[in-house]
Amino acid sequence: GSDVAILKVGKTDDLQFPALKLVSSDTVAEGEVIVVVGYPTLVEGATDRRSTVSYASSVNPTITQGIASAIKSDQRGSKLIQTDASIEHGNSGGPAFNLRGEVVGIATYVQPSESGNYNFLRSTDDLFGLMSKSNIVPGQSLTSEKWLKGLESYWDGYYKAAVSFFAEAKRLY
Repeated sequence: GSDVAILKVGKTDDLQFPALKLVSSDTVAEGEVIVVVGYPTLVEGATDRRSTVSYASSVNPTITQGIASAIKSDQRGSKLIQTDASIEHGNSGGPAFNLRGEVVGIATYVQPSESGNYNFLRSTDDLFGLMSKSNIVPGQSLTSEKWLKGLESYWDGYYKAAVSFFAEAKRLY
């Protein structure tokens, strides 16, 4: 399968969760910069005092950058994005972003070889297909809408408006 799952969070009437913007992987071009976020087990830390990485810091994600090296297909014909951004055990399921902050792929697996690792992202199209089958309509939460308006205001030079939107996003979150 595509190794993609949707989790349902119950009783969210009083909660506002931030949401990431998903876009079709068709928007990804070879050579485009990709940023992968995850929690690789190599640097997640341990409770053992001899560990060089603190277990307390394991809540901080690892962020790697690379390019979309190639657009490939798996054995079923589903799209894969090959990238040179580092993906390790523990990154699986983490989002891969374009430079506009949109999710274009999902970190899936690494194919090690003698010449290096080949890292692959699952297409967001797999997620859109699963959402469609489950009658889930993608959208933004009010928290995300306020945050994005804050960013837009900031980029446009309207700093007081940006601060107001960011404060509202923080309050909702």
